[in-house]
Amino acid sequence: MNPIVVTALLFSQLEPPPSEPAPPAAAPAPEATATPAPSPPPAASTPKSKLAVLGINADDPSLSATYLDVLVTGLAKTGIFEVISKNEINAILGLEKAKDMVGCDQASCMAEIGGALGVDRIVSGSVSKVGDGFVVNLQLINSTYGNVENRVSMQWDGREAQVIQVIAAAAESLVLPMRDKKPGTLEVTQTPAAARIFVDNKPAGAKVAGLEIGPHVLKVAADGFQEKTIRFVVTSGAEVSLDGSLKVVEEKPLDVKRFGVGLELEVQRLLDAFGSDTNRAGPVQMLGFSLEASYRFSQWVRVGGRAFASPQDGSPIYFNRPWPSRELSYGAFNAGAFVASSPLYRENVYDICGEFGLDLHRSMLEIIHYTLPDTFDVNRKGEDARWLLGFHIGALADYHISPAFTLGLGARYYWVPGYTTEFNGKTEHRSESAVSLSPRMTVRF
Repeated sequence: MNPIVVTALLFSQLEPPPSEPAPPAAAPAPEATATPAPSPPPAASTPKSKLAVLGINADDPSLSATYLDVLVTGLAKTGIFEVISKNEINAILGLEKAKDMVGCDQASCMAEIGGALGVDRIVSGSVSKVGDGFVVNLQLINSTYGNVENRVSMQWDGREAQVIQVIAAAAESLVLPMRDKKPGTLEVTQTPAAARIFVDNKPAGAKVAGLEIGPHVLKVAADGFQEKTIRFVVTSGAEVSLDGSLKVVEEKPLDVKRFGVGLELEVQRLLDAFGSDTNRAGPVQMLGFSLEASYRFSQWVRVGGRAFASPQDGSPIYFNRPWPSRELSYGAFNAGAFVASSPLYRENVYDICGEFGLDLHRSMLEIIHYTLPDTFDVNRKGEDARWLLGFHIGALADYHISPAFTLGLGARYYWVPGYTTEFNGKTEHRSESAVSLSPRMTVRF
């Protein structure tokens, strides 16, 4: 076979066959239009259960109507029941029958009332005065079965005008489910620095959360201030704000009784007991007792009289000459009037005052033995006594243990004019100044 022919045949087999004409494209489908589905009809609201309030008994009948209105309002505010008022009960049952049934407290009676009224539950209650406080009792009764579903009792020790707040809180606590009972909060404002706050006798801060529905007690105390107690009522979710400011304690004088009788153990030290131009004696110590009677005109002024007596006691008295001393016995008696004024009266207990008094003074000097060198030995016994008018000043500090009993300490300076006397042919000068220190005790009545 001719090679050219073979080649042509080969190429003809390699060429693709002619393509068939494509079928005409299909026309685009028209866009579908969405038709909204019909909305379901609104769901019918669930009708509330009906509740009737039969009444609330009170020790004061004039307040029963007010308490009933507060109870009905409190129950309606919860939004749980359709509350039937007293007027509706009267319209359904008739006034006379309604009066008879209000006092019903038996299960069968309650079921009968509920059936007559067409209600699911019934509420009844009472407000009773117990001591200085009040007790609010409420009960929720299932009228179908005649059983008590819930009871609430709240004690209120505050003012009677606030009992209506307790009734409102008790109404919430009676019908609200546990999940709907929201705790209340308390904020105490304007408290003094370092104030101590207590809520229901438990320490607390200025802000308190988690308070249950019902009555509570707030106490605020601080040093130097009068304690404050506030009774308040918390309803569901309530935010209560109370003023915690306190009044400053005003110090009042201790009511010390006016008349007093006091006893003092007085230690006196006589200064320059006696002497002459050439002889001079040193100090003499005496121990004696003072009896005092006084009257307090006020906490600042006191007047009275005192009497001091010291028994005679032998004491050596030395001279400024180089010979032996003479021994003597010295005693004294003071009687006088005084006025005491208190420039400082601290904390109603400590009484510090100054004292001024006039005294009638009598001293007794008895020489027992007197020796002069190289001349003679005088064994002479005699007494030199006279009355003198003088004065004293002093400072007293008293501690009033009670209105009827006082302990204290006194310090005084006594002075009487000097006088002269003859002794052994010589003139001696006597002076009667002295200082004393005396613990004291006073009984008042």
